[in-house]
Amino acid sequence: MPDPTRTAAPRRRRTGPVGAVTALGLVAVVLTATPATTSTAAARASDASVAAPTTGAAALTTARLPLGNSALPEVRRSRRLASGVTWTAIRRGVKAAKPSAIATTAQGPWGVHVVTIDPRAARGRLAVTAGADLRRSERTSTLAKSTKALVAINGGFFTYTADRAAPGDPVGLGILRGTITSEPVAGSGAVGLIIDAQTARLTISRFSWAGTLQADGAEGDPLPVHGINRPPVAAGTCVRIPVAESGEDPPEPANPGDVPPLASCAGTGEIVRVTGHWGALTPAGPGVEILVDRDGCVLRARSTRGGALAPAHVAYQGTGGAADALLELSRAGCLQFSERLVDQDGVEVGLTPSLNAVNGRQVLVRDGAIVETRAGRGFQGRNPRTIVGRTARGVIAFVTIDGRRPTSVGASLAEAARVARSLGLVDAINLDGGGSTTMVIRGTVVNQVSGRTERAVGDALVLLPG
Repeated sequence: MPDPTRTAAPRRRRTGPVGAVTALGLVAVVLTATPATTSTAAARASDASVAAPTTGAAALTTARLPLGNSALPEVRRSRRLASGVTWTAIRRGVKAAKPSAIATTAQGPWGVHVVTIDPRAARGRLAVTAGADLRRSERTSTLAKSTKALVAINGGFFTYTADRAAPGDPVGLGILRGTITSEPVAGSGAVGLIIDAQTARLTISRFSWAGTLQADGAEGDPLPVHGINRPPVAAGTCVRIPVAESGEDPPEPANPGDVPPLASCAGTGEIVRVTGHWGALTPAGPGVEILVDRDGCVLRARSTRGGALAPAHVAYQGTGGAADALLELSRAGCLQFSERLVDQDGVEVGLTPSLNAVNGRQVLVRDGAIVETRAGRGFQGRNPRTIVGRTARGVIAFVTIDGRRPTSVGASLAEAARVARSLGLVDAINLDGGGSTTMVIRGTVVNQVSGRTERAVGDALVLLPG
């Protein structure tokens, strides 16, 4: 992996998962009230065949996690997974929490997993995978195995149970190999994470997107395109989209940790672009659908939505008055689609094949400073968390914090931000969490998921071997 500092200056005992990580041979370090004290007995008990982190490995700061009482014992077990890639499992606190105290206890315990990737030494590449298509959801472990990933974590928020026909549909920005596959959404805390596999640079920002469609070679006002790879909203309606963060899997009752739902509204209808990334069938429903080939030339028009979609073809679906305008435009024969993605500073994102992106909710750390969040329960309160960020040296970190269990109580957004900063991250984002929080190393889930089983998710961030 290339050196990101050449392309961008810094901006900005034993329960649950510990059993799994011990089986994989991690080297133990015990942090007591005096930081960085090494337990030689624990080190001798570890697997001697496992190499400890060496020069070139992405070292993790030894600062104690700012969770709970400062005197809590903290045990860290580390393993060098590959050149420049280190995995550390952290266990803070000992005594299991009472279920009634999980949301408030200062005694923990906490189970945290951190994978650090130093682009100067790592030979792999970072990517995003959504599996077979965007419409369906798949487990993070399945996505990891299908890509032969060394490391994988769950990615962005998705519709989950809001759309039984498309549970994996991302709710926010999605980019796969330089192609925008899902538009960013507006809303409090809605942000995106762009990863450039070529430069190993992370960009965390609020993004906005605009798309247009017009007759090829024509002048005049084009039609607005309102979204990508999702069902269009009917005219005059709003659709509330509860996304997957923090709720328990059905048929269990809804969890108060669910992220507040987003609303998508259409006054006179919408036009949505549907590509082969969505799947083999376009979203069905009332409205019209125009099918075009790779050159944008119209193949056929349908008086209803839903039908077969070849990988090389694109469909445009319209509802309400927008459907009438789309049908009229299709008579031109060939259509031209344009789009523009800009960050919160108004800088346009150049879409290259090395770019991938997932969505998130809430920036945790920006330019080395913790981003304050309002205190509260539910989404703001203690939940399992998935975090991605970078250090000032460009080292990338994948972090999971287990939660909702007596063996690991989880973290509020404020606690997650403090953890990210204590790990040395100068920029960090909160991805989908709750029952989605999963870390997979060499095909094995190493954290303790909060549900009865591992949840199927919309996408995953993966480190592919070099």
